[in-house]
Amino acid sequence: MSTTTMKVRTMAVAAVLGLAIAFSGCTAGTVEPPTKPAPQADVSTPAPEPEPEPEPEPEPGSLESPLPVGYVATMLDGLGNEVYEVSVRLVDGNANKAIAQANRFNDPPPPGMKYVIVEFTFTSLSEDQPVRPGVESFSYQLATPDGKVYKSAIVVSPGEGLSGAPDLYKGQSFTGQEVYIAPEGADTLFITAVGEYFSL
Repeated sequence: MSTTTMKVRTMAVAAVLGLAIAFSGCTAGTVEPPTKPAPQADVSTPAPEPEPEPEPEPEPGSLESPLPVGYVATMLDGLGNEVYEVSVRLVDGNANKAIAQANRFNDPPPPGMKYVIVEFTFTSLSEDQPVRPGVESFSYQLATPDGKVYKSAIVVSPGEGLSGAPDLYKGQSFTGQEVYIAPEGADTLFITAVGEYFSL
């Protein structure tokens, strides 16, 4: 074998060994998967809490905001026509004695209750029909702050009652009393009709 042939073989073997080593070095290492970045804490500013809606003001004439003492209300019929004006006034908030003295046949109030005398003034505004205070009075009840209502009592009042009122034509007025029963401890009282509350 010539020297040239041996050198060629030696170079070939060396090249094969080099490729093997290089290939071995490429496959022997472990390829690490890319790491995901750690989640970041949310440091954004939270949205402000919405402002609470203000409570609506109570309607005048409601139980929460009754009409003032001495208020003159104009009452309408179903068509919106003015029928009469009315005002109310507390005459006696604890009228047991006055009712007993007004008529000996008047019964005392039930246990835990008391008599209350209220004065009404009606003025007719009607063009067509007369106003009858004795009939209209059935629409009015006594009320307490808790919303409970009390009808008129069947007793003789010390003053002129609404039951004997005449028919009122436009411009005519009449003032008369109505007696109610209320709880003994009720100091704040109202008159109510058609959803309106009048302070006494």
